[in-house]
Amino acid sequence: MRSFLKHKPMPKSLHVRHNIRVLCFFLVLSGAQANLGVKAQTLTFQSATAPAPIIYSPFTATSGTGTLTASLTGYKKVPINYFFSCFTPLTSRYVTLNGVNIPYHVYKTGVSPAAEILPWSYSLTYNDVLSGTFTNNGTQPQPFDIVPELGHWAQAGTYTGSLKFEMDQGVPGDNNLKGSKTITVSLTYPIITDISLLMNDASFEAASTAQTLDFGELKPDLEKSLYIVIRANKNWSLNLSVPSKGTMQQAGVDTTIPYSIYFNSSLVNISSGTAALISNAPWTSSGQVSYPMKVVIGKFDFAEPGIYKDSFSLTITAN
Repeated sequence: MRSFLKHKPMPKSLHVRHNIRVLCFFLVLSGAQANLGVKAQTLTFQSATAPAPIIYSPFTATSGTGTLTASLTGYKKVPINYFFSCFTPLTSRYVTLNGVNIPYHVYKTGVSPAAEILPWSYSLTYNDVLSGTFTNNGTQPQPFDIVPELGHWAQAGTYTGSLKFEMDQGVPGDNNLKGSKTITVSLTYPIITDISLLMNDASFEAASTAQTLDFGELKPDLEKSLYIVIRANKNWSLNLSVPSKGTMQQAGVDTTIPYSIYFNSSLVNISSGTAALISNAPWTSSGQVSYPMKVVIGKFDFAEPGIYKDSFSLTITAN
């Protein structure tokens, strides 16, 4: 082939056409290589999912878990850092019903000690945000916890508020905003109607639901007192049930000893075995309300020696 080209060169016109073809082919390849190097890369704040409505308790810790999701497409084999911050200020993180606020906190899930997610600022650190790194295309969910503060006594109902998150590309201190999302935080405050029976006018004690009034040696006009402490966050009614209709009896004998009940200083009519003590009282915004109750031994002429007993019960219901 080399001998052929050496001794029989191509005509000039053929050389030109051949060179043009090679040049065009080279340009086409060069253009294809340039197109392969341009590929869109997009980091987005894909979604923010709120926790399910949190069932609130003022006495024991409750919480709910939500999720923030970042998405990356067009990855160019360079690690991409990002982080979520909570735009809503700490002082505005609360849910509301009828003008009553219940504060809550926003924490990273599963971190000890608890690390609250803070609003963006120039002084943010990794401890203050939810952060992640993409090493490939895809999505990355980041969980967070909403924890209501304990000890807030309030009316039963549904409390709501809004919470805004932002997502930045980069690291705290060297970043640019990529998007924001707002979720609705919902808190359900269940109906609470409790009774505590105390021997003195003290604070509500959940475990104190029964009392024994020991009169010792029975005599007419002896009396014993206790306090009925009510804790309710909805309107309520209180009823008394006295199956014996007000008599103490000793097992195995026919003799009975009468007694009377006074509630909030008023004699209660227990002749039917039941009595409505309070109807549709307003919920106790202070957290509790107490009423005195007194049992007084009635008149009797004779009774067989022995121990005489009876019992009655109180029931509170929400209206």
